[in-house]
Amino acid sequence: MRGEAHIQEVDKTTEVMIALQPSAQPWETSAMPAQQTIEERLAAIERALNDLQQRLAPSPTNWVERISGSMKEFPEFEQVLEFGRQFRHADRPSEEAT
Repeated sequence: MRGEAHIQEVDKTTEVMIALQPSAQPWETSAMPAQQTIEERLAAIERALNDLQQRLAPSPTNWVERISGSMKEFPEFEQVLEFGRQFRHADRPSEEAT
């Protein structure tokens, strides 16, 4: 426990020391060198945003198509479907009564 706290203290001290250096600005990181122009930085951000949007985009296929047939290997599922049919039809008036 003490070791973890010490590491956190060292990390905070290092952050403070870096922040106090005149050349260290919060927006300057190794990922974005100071030599890059604003246009280059914006292009990099746009590429990263496009990549994230592509990863998070919903699948173009219909969800019904994706799950259709997914239970065909379980014979118990047919029994579940039959129970569901019986339950739905239980409240319907019988054909004899009409």
